[in-house]
Amino acid sequence: MSATVAKLIEGVGQADAMIALYDPAGLILFANPAFRRAFFLGPDERIDWVSMMRRNHAHRRGPIE
Repeated sequence: MSATVAKLIEGVGQADAMIALYDPAGLILFANPAFRRAFFLGPDERIDWVSMMRRNHAHRRGPIE
């Protein structure tokens, strides 16, 4: 991994903005801590968008209250 990519990953990890990358099937490949906090995801949890939305809806929680 180049130094530039390492700095980018570090910066994204510290950002207040919610950032996530998905594969074509909708499975999370990467989500920064802000995104994980907002959507109640564990540090290593990989879940698809639909399941994440359904789970949070069922628990009546999400990034906006």
